[in-house]
Amino acid sequence: MPVPQLADFPTAAKNAISSLGYRLARWQTAREALAHRWEKKRLPHALQCFLDKWMPSLETTMVVLEAQLEGNEDDFWVIEGGLASFAAERALLHLPALRMFWCQELRQSHWDALRRAVPQAWFADEEPIPPGAVIAGLGVRDWNKAQETLRRGNLLLRVKKTSWVAKVAFHRDPKGQIVLREWKAMP
Repeated sequence: MPVPQLADFPTAAKNAISSLGYRLARWQTAREALAHRWEKKRLPHALQCFLDKWMPSLETTMVVLEAQLEGNEDDFWVIEGGLASFAAERALLHLPALRMFWCQELRQSHWDALRRAVPQAWFADEEPIPPGAVIAGLGVRDWNKAQETLRRGNLLLRVKKTSWVAKVAFHRDPKGQIVLREWKAMP
């Protein structure tokens, strides 16, 4: 399938792509707030202990003005751009224990849109999974039985079938808003 032009997408998908730069920037800001709370030990104890083991360092603030998207006939997702470039950050975005935090910092609608656009990733803890429990988002009881995933060290990434790749570029308009500047098909 050739890369569709932005005009070929349904209105909802066009709107999601057009606002992606803003949402990625909001995610970065919320992630900085999470790092601050974690450093100050202002999170619930169990979550604090989990993040003490898994929290990736957030060394610099990124300005998200470009992203690379992949897609198929039904959907698209961000594979490069801002925090979506890092598997550990994807895992934090999808971590059920951080749901309340992301909803407060991003607003529910922005968090939902980011979760749809950013592929899932999981921290693959080698601890045994309790009887009767399943891994959220995978629906399996054992890390080794996770289908459609790719293991990178202690992270699992969702693998999706791609039929096109495109690059999007954003810029700040005179009012300071992040807006879509360019949609470019990639070979």
